[in-house]
Amino acid sequence: MADRVRFTEEWRGLGGIFGGRVIAALGEAAQAVPGFDVLSLAVEFSGSVGLGEAEVAVSVRHKGSRTASVETELIQGHPRARAVAKLARVQGEEILSAPLDVAGIPAPADLARFEPPYRDQPWTRLVELRLLPRPEGAVTTRTWARLAEESPAVAELDAVGRAAVLIDAMPPALFFGQRQAAFVPTIDFTLYLRPKAPASPDGWYLLESSIVWARDDFCMEDISLFTSAGEIVAQARQNRRVVWATG
Repeated sequence: MADRVRFTEEWRGLGGIFGGRVIAALGEAAQAVPGFDVLSLAVEFSGSVGLGEAEVAVSVRHKGSRTASVETELIQGHPRARAVAKLARVQGEEILSAPLDVAGIPAPADLARFEPPYRDQPWTRLVELRLLPRPEGAVTTRTWARLAEESPAVAELDAVGRAAVLIDAMPPALFFGQRQAAFVPTIDFTLYLRPKAPASPDGWYLLESSIVWARDDFCMEDISLFTSAGEIVAQARQNRRVVWATG
């Protein structure tokens, strides 16, 4: 079976559609087994996605009584990105864990709006970022983020899509080192989702990222997404290509 998705100008990024929106489309299509939640979504990119319509091919590879596997592939003339999703029928009572301690973290209202170096890309107007101070030598970056809820482009996102967009909007940690990268495009991205995760009551979410390893040409980064109360919503790990400024 196949779905259709239309990518609009609001989601345009560098050289194509913002990666978080592409991941959102693959994740939305992966919800093909009624009563099952997406627990993980492993995405790889083989080409940039352009404006306009695309086909998303959906294949249910396995469906058991408790778990299922779904493959999705985004096609514009030829395949551009694909994902493998693991789903589960989650019915057990939640075992509560301690939320992240957000006491002492400056509130979004106390921080200036972060203007990314690529702010000429329209998608950046759909996600507002408030970067937290980063201690000298730190490998962890934190920022507050919220979606532009008044935008129809945001309203079309489901919970999986919102998590994907927010996490992928996190500025790469290599933007803030002594040697600053110019561009750090994603080459693969695995999203882990908390089933029936709470929404942040005030619309603000806290993102925390750390570099796992980095070289001159590639790096790996971990990112966690929390509500403003410190409750975990989703986590991701991604490999990135590193592009340095020239001249």
